[in-house]
Amino acid sequence: PKEKVTWISEIIDNGGDAPIFKVTMEGSNHVFSGGTPTAPWSKVLKALSKIVTGKGKSISGPDAFLLKSPITM
Repeated sequence: PKEKVTWISEIIDNGGDAPIFKVTMEGSNHVFSGGTPTAPWSKVLKALSKIVTGKGKSISGPDAFLLKSPITM
């Protein structure tokens, strides 16, 4: 697929000790979640690796959720 998509990142307070990190592909039912910022993005990359060929990809969950930005620190 060569189309660009928008990914929505959310940090959800579920009332527990730690939040849930959720990544959703806009306009679809593709939702990935996990207990760390990296977990949902790892799931996204794993799903994409099944349909996209080429060099392997990586992503920093904290960077993707802007948790390393000076604005959020």
